[in-house]
Amino acid sequence: MIIISAIAVILGYPMVLGPMGASCLLVFAAHAGTFSQPRHILGGHVISTLTALTIWEVFGRSHVTIGITLAVVLFVMVFLKVVHPPPRLQAP
Repeated sequence: MIIISAIAVILGYPMVLGPMGASCLLVFAAHAGTFSQPRHILGGHVISTLTALTIWEVFGRSHVTIGITLAVVLFVMVFLKVVHPPPRLQAP
């Protein structure tokens, strides 16, 4: 996480740290959960990144396109079954 943080800050993309922190929580603290499996973690990040970069390349980055990108990324992750939401660590 330190290496990813350093690279993200050096490249000027500190916003990547939130999703990476959430993924670390999934992988290290809730590793037995369905959404913590490699397919969901890696697939979700790869699909999200490729989708967002494609939308931003075509339409540019603005508040509107960022909001639309979020909606499209969520839809694509659900459609491809690679959703990785935060875990529920408490017993019901």
